[in-house]
Amino acid sequence: MNYMNSHINPSAPIASKNVIRIFFIVFVIIVGGYIWQQVKQKNIIQPTPIAEETESQNKNSTDKNDWQIYQDPENGFSIQYPRHWEVFQDETQSGKGVGFSAKELKKMPDDYGVFSIVFISGISLNDFIEKYRYLNPLPDRSGYRDLEQKPYILDGVSATKLMGGKDDGSDENIIFARHNDKVYLIYYAFNGTHQEILSSFQFTK
Repeated sequence: MNYMNSHINPSAPIASKNVIRIFFIVFVIIVGGYIWQQVKQKNIIQPTPIAEETESQNKNSTDKNDWQIYQDPENGFSIQYPRHWEVFQDETQSGKGVGFSAKELKKMPDDYGVFSIVFISGISLNDFIEKYRYLNPLPDRSGYRDLEQKPYILDGVSATKLMGGKDDGSDENIIFARHNDKVYLIYYAFNGTHQEILSSFQFTK
């Protein structure tokens, strides 16, 4: 019986195993490199976001159920004020408007001072600062500091907070806001009641 001679290459299985090993090593290197990159990215310190420096109204203020509501359709705003306070036509060096103040002397000094809203038009912030460089200047402007500026948000509208006062430490403040071609000037003090009144300000048109 004649058998066909089979030519078997003994090195073929070894070569196949070497190819598998090479592919496995390459796979391990690729996967390991990917994992290392992910770990490296996680270890990178991310920059801390810069806190927003723009000041805004404290909308989460105290309960004002016993307060009065003042509405001014002509000038497009509403505001709340304590029931025991009075409302009157006010006039400052920059214009005419409306004022709010305590009726009773026993409410002083915590409620001391007038909370005023003045309406003007046709003036820019820079022009206002140039014209009224001091909030309440003496004739010779002695003893008063220049106004400082800070970004402010008034009922969702970008505004500017102006701060100034006397060298003796007493301070006065103005919110300068432009809305619907009208400039709103809010004069207030840093006491709790004034802050609460300011927190209730809303544009109505």
